[in-house]
Amino acid sequence: ALERMCAYAEGVDLAFDLRSVAAGGSFSIDNAQVKLFEMAHPVVTVGVRVECGESVLAYTADTGLEGDLLPLAKDADLLLSEATLQDCDGPVFHGHMSAAQSSGVAREAGVTRLVLTHLPPGRDLSVSLAEARAAAPDVNAVLAADGQRYEV
Repeated sequence: ALERMCAYAEGVDLAFDLRSVAAGGSFSIDNAQVKLFEMAHPVVTVGVRVECGESVLAYTADTGLEGDLLPLAKDADLLLSEATLQDCDGPVFHGHMSAAQSSGVAREAGVTRLVLTHLPPGRDLSVSLAEARAAAPDVNAVLAADGQRYEV
């Protein structure tokens, strides 16, 4: 897969430290430990947990609820979670979660800060945010925004 990507994006291998990864794997970048978790998506997808000192950032990537979400997010300082769906989309769409489901995962994992991302284009995102906040009022949920920085 890396070879295919590099063939289409000349020089990308010079700008980034590219490596093949798999769920269950881990590696270090300077003082940070990176752990990879299996997510539930039609194509192979991993969630990423970055631990540095006492700080933890968890990122779900695309996933349904069947992914290995709780170990990924357990007590993270910040969870960056996919929230493609809204409650009106119905019960199951393999490989994606609703904002309310993402918020529920955060609550169950002991996370208090949640950034909702992979948001549906052309939808009223205030609905996604309201659904997330209603599902877990004790979780501080916000919508991801281009260029926004979050301190962990």
